[in-house]
Amino acid sequence: MKILVLTSTYPRWENDTDPKFVYNLCQYLGRDNDVHVVAPHARGTATEEVNNGVRVFRYRYCIERGETLAYDGGILPRLKQNKFRVLLVPFFLLSQWLMTIRLLRRHHYDVIHAHWIIPQALVALLARPFSKAPPAVVATSHGGDLF
Repeated sequence: MKILVLTSTYPRWENDTDPKFVYNLCQYLGRDNDVHVVAPHARGTATEEVNNGVRVFRYRYCIERGETLAYDGGILPRLKQNKFRVLLVPFFLLSQWLMTIRLLRRHHYDVIHAHWIIPQALVALLARPFSKAPPAVVATSHGGDLF
């Protein structure tokens, strides 16, 4: 199967302090499947890379020094740290949506696995109609998104 994973938490580099649960799942799924990941860009990361067999696409949503919404604790804590970051949210969503559409048009995915209901599952559902053969969508809630 070919799986497209949408997430806002994915290691930026080796020994990253952000949680690795999505990375670990992708590595496991990648044993028998072709796995692509869509994650936000951050300063010092490549926009496209292959990480242990998993292809990672990182979308830009601001100038590099302004990409401060994701990572280092997650989106909600980052918004609480600086309320002006809320201005990044529309660009974050739009950029993730456009990247997802671009990949859906280039590749035939069997499944989109969205981590978190908001925003990734919403992005997956809004991008799905742009695929020639719309894939199934699976959403995983990790708890914090329910609040």
